[in-house]
Amino acid sequence: MGTAVAVEPNLGAVQFQEFSRSVIPATEQQVASWYAAYTCSRCEKSVARQMEERGINHFLPLYRSWRHWKDRRKQIELALFPGYVFVRMAIEERLRVLQLSGVVRLVSVNGKPAALPEQDIEALR
Repeated sequence: MGTAVAVEPNLGAVQFQEFSRSVIPATEQQVASWYAAYTCSRCEKSVARQMEERGINHFLPLYRSWRHWKDRRKQIELALFPGYVFVRMAIEERLRVLQLSGVVRLVSVNGKPAALPEQDIEALR
């Protein structure tokens, strides 16, 4: 099922663009492939939790970072790719994902959801 992994450091939006250059436009014949779901700001963990509850295979790479406040210091987990959760599904199941609270859209190329190569996701794990 879903996985949340702590890794270092935060790659951010620029690296996500580089990472997503190897996307494959989806075809209706594809079985289960990885897609990037774009989420509302800071909703990655909420979306991942909803996917877990519904049995949707997903991957949310996280990293740990220390945050300092006036009165305390705490280590928190942040999304490696802010605003994105990776989901493994057949393209026909995209409506299940798009109906989740916090999901804005699937990353697309020419209007079609873009499948991510399996090896790119495995490299992140």
